[in-house]
Amino acid sequence: MTKLRLSIALNPYEHALDALTGRVPVEGVELNWLRVADDDIAPRFARDRAFDIAEMPLFDYVARRAQGDDSVLALPVFLSRAFVQGAIWRRDGGTFATPGDLDRPNIRLGCDDAATATYFRAGQQGGVGKGAAALPLYDRAGLARALAVGALDAAIALDLPTTVGITRLPPDAESEHATFRATRVFPIFRVLCLQGALAARHRWLAGALYDAFSRAKQNSLDRLIFAGMSRYPLPWINAYVMRMRGVFGDDFWPYGVAANRPTLDAFCAHAGPQGLPPFTGGIDSLFDAAGTLPSD
Repeated sequence: MTKLRLSIALNPYEHALDALTGRVPVEGVELNWLRVADDDIAPRFARDRAFDIAEMPLFDYVARRAQGDDSVLALPVFLSRAFVQGAIWRRDGGTFATPGDLDRPNIRLGCDDAATATYFRAGQQGGVGKGAAALPLYDRAGLARALAVGALDAAIALDLPTTVGITRLPPDAESEHATFRATRVFPIFRVLCLQGALAARHRWLAGALYDAFSRAKQNSLDRLIFAGMSRYPLPWINAYVMRMRGVFGDDFWPYGVAANRPTLDAFCAHAGPQGLPPFTGGIDSLFDAAGTLPSD
């Protein structure tokens, strides 16, 4: 069988490398991995159709589907995830000092990303929860400036430019562990997508990609769990891995819809105020639960 030659634009995620480099083959496919600047991947993929397969922000993908755009199809391969409750920045010398200050009335918060704001609101107990006003969004540089000059009391961001006068509060991993145990929400930011027309022509393709990227991820977890050599330059990594297995189980980076339904449900429930168009299709209309399209 002649293999499909497909282009893929993806950041070099360790848990995807085996599929990107061919160590784990995609059945029936020859992948051409393109190194593309991160900010260019999604717009060139969705707008210009420059790649056959690429990563997209989950927020952008669901917004497209909510508007009836099926030109791209997401697989439940969740490439980038991060907890956000500890991603809090403060102005040096300001009155905001601890995460408990989030409960103050009239607190001025800003964020640099709609998905980050969505998950932050979803995770707050009380103050910034479902039904609360949206967090105002800035670009990263603008958010740092607004915080530095006192226009905001605190900023919610996974990362900000190094700016004099602002610091990140020490992340409270224990609090995030507790929130995960209570909600089973592990925030998803990036999802693997392919062009919808391509998926429609080759109904087996979504399943082949899902299988290969799942095996690549499992290989990555196996490397991380293996304690027989110092594969990663991080002291005490084995102790940390054992701890994470106690929190998440053996698969602490799950793919597929079923294992991620609490996260996807929370995302859809809280994303409206951050600009997500009304979405009524349900999670199962975004991806097939098995990560595949129906057989021909």
